[in-house]
Amino acid sequence: MKKFLILFVALVIAATMTVSPAFAEGKTTNDTIAMTVSATVTSGTTINVTWNAVSGASSYDVEVRRNNSVVSQRTGITGTSVSISVNGYGDHVVNVVAKTSTGGIAGSGSTTVNVPYSSTNGGIAVYSSGSDTIVSWASSATVSSYYVSWTGQESGNATATNSDTTCSYTITGVSYDKISSVTVREGSASGAIVGVWTASYSGGATTTGGVYISGTTLYWSNPTYQYCYVSATCNGRTILNRQSVGTTSSFNFGSYISSTYLYGGYPIYFTVSTAYTTIGTATYYPSGASLNVTLSQNDVTVSWNAVNNVTSYRVTYKSLAEGSATQILDTTATSVVLPRPVEGLYVDVKYINNGTLFAIGSATIDATGVVTYGGANYSTIRLMVAANETSITASWLRDPYATNYRVTYKGLAEGSTASYFETTVTTATFSRPAGGFNIEVGFYYNNRYYPIGAATVSESGEVTYSESGHIESCGKDAYVHWTKCDVCGESWGVEEHVLGDDGVCEICHTKPAETGSGIRGDLNSDGNVTVSDGVTMQRILAGLES
Repeated sequence: MKKFLILFVALVIAATMTVSPAFAEGKTTNDTIAMTVSATVTSGTTINVTWNAVSGASSYDVEVRRNNSVVSQRTGITGTSVSISVNGYGDHVVNVVAKTSTGGIAGSGSTTVNVPYSSTNGGIAVYSSGSDTIVSWASSATVSSYYVSWTGQESGNATATNSDTTCSYTITGVSYDKISSVTVREGSASGAIVGVWTASYSGGATTTGGVYISGTTLYWSNPTYQYCYVSATCNGRTILNRQSVGTTSSFNFGSYISSTYLYGGYPIYFTVSTAYTTIGTATYYPSGASLNVTLSQNDVTVSWNAVNNVTSYRVTYKSLAEGSATQILDTTATSVVLPRPVEGLYVDVKYINNGTLFAIGSATIDATGVVTYGGANYSTIRLMVAANETSITASWLRDPYATNYRVTYKGLAEGSTASYFETTVTTATFSRPAGGFNIEVGFYYNNRYYPIGAATVSESGEVTYSESGHIESCGKDAYVHWTKCDVCGESWGVEEHVLGDDGVCEICHTKPAETGSGIRGDLNSDGNVTVSDGVTMQRILAGLES
């Protein structure tokens, strides 16, 4: 029995220590041939790999590792050479495996190649390592230390000592998604710049399991060549359902996902998995820019990376003091300085492309100065209205749930009636009426109306926005009052009157005895309770339920 237990334990240990033979890093068995692998850096960070042909091999797989992490792979190569681009510097281990037509391994080999610093490719490499971020660069014999600084949702700096060939610094506890730029200098904060790295996506990518995003490409580690699948959701809707991507370790989703989602301002949540387990997740922020907030005693500076081919940005901000109004600032710059209220501040930034608003991100600064980043926030005003002497132009944030939009408008002149039309585009132009103008934009989804935004253009051309998305007024009868939209007719928030000593409601500031016909249920005050009153009550109750 004792011998059996010893044998069983030995078998278990052997099973758990088995390493996939796909990349044996030059080690061979009796059934494989040791291959001769050569690797040279041809330009920048491109590695040219060559190897000898192996008898019985139908194809070859190549893997490149840095710091024991896979940075690039190629599979199914039928020749004996390949060029591979990497995004880092320093020593890279190149592994080559010869595959038979049945999937067996006919040979393997490896080599190490150093990718030197090149001034043409940014000077530094930044990549994810779990909850940490690793920065690496080529060292110089004349430099004893380097100054590393980073900005984004997390900012900081540190000093790194030199090594023989490649320097690196691990930003511990700061994940890749929270960093928008990294700068490495020689010696100190005023030293010569070694390199600058800037994220090519909004605020990085929220990652787990080593999955990360660059541009519109997902990357992950797949050293055992398992079949992988990619799924994606956006705003609660599945937009990519277990897309098979084969045994690769990257996937460009740009051509698989509708531009409505890619550029709609809403985060896209990706999951990479095999048939049996989840490899990891990553979040794509469509704007291509990241938000950063810095504070002084009296000011709040909000900055973001420039978005390609965009020249205008909208900054929405509001003091956290009760009753504060929302302020809107349109700018061509990539930073603004706002006054810092004692109570705190909320700020949201969007970019404007062809008259449409797309989200960049938002942040809340509390009274103590703590900054909380909220990613892209969609509860703030999503409508943009501009008026000139003869016309009014409205544009709004595209919503993935909307197939068309309902635009309702009404002049402020006495006796004006509301009109509406539906459109599939996100902009509309109107003739500017005398006396002012109200406009509301929304859409229907599953038979329910969702407002996008509302605004009032005064007779002088001043634009004010409604935070509820409706042009609000108070409806009332002898017993209750409610909030209603003067433009689209929606009603919500029915409450009984709260009477003061003078018989005036403390909420709607009217005297119920002088309101309406005095008949319970006569909501339109025509002296009768009719179907029209029932329809109005249904709208009020629908507003309460929502």
